[in-house]
Amino acid sequence: MVDVIVSAPEITVLKVPTSVDVSVDFGATGQRGSQWFAGMGNPNDVVIGQTPILFDMYINVLPSDPNGEYLYIYQYQYVDGLNTWVSLAKAGEYSYAYNHSAAFTAGTASVSIPITSIVPSDVVSSLTESNFIVTLGPEQSTDVVVASVASKTISAGNLVLSIKAAKYDGTWASLAETIALGISIRVV
Repeated sequence: MVDVIVSAPEITVLKVPTSVDVSVDFGATGQRGSQWFAGMGNPNDVVIGQTPILFDMYINVLPSDPNGEYLYIYQYQYVDGLNTWVSLAKAGEYSYAYNHSAAFTAGTASVSIPITSIVPSDVVSSLTESNFIVTLGPEQSTDVVVASVASKTISAGNLVLSIKAAKYDGTWASLAETIALGISIRVV
């Protein structure tokens, strides 16, 4: 123990302690805080390896999830008298990238992409054409080909792209052949 005398503006230490004990073990042990888990599929359908407590978080890392819930974030919540995992959001942005074969006639082609291949089905009804940012380009073309999206429409659950393209072979001409187009779509 330390012998200390406290006097008006100064402290005088008469003996240096050989050890200092600090105890933080006061009160009962509380419940652990929330934790993050990762697993292959919806946490309501798979075993996560631990017993979750309210407000735990989970992320689905199954790329081939049959319900399209890859990278969905869930929270363990009390809902209607039961503890259950509730989907909160998708981690990252919705995006799509694919090579499509496009048959051009007089410089115009149409490519139809199911919107559910870009976003989950519960999001589809909240989107308009302006939510989709589309970039595209020809794949492995030996000639100079310029392609651009002339218009985007939503029809029967599909994002329909009307694409214009021209080819340069000494002179510019409207494209009249089938080419592979790399199409990338981001949702904003």
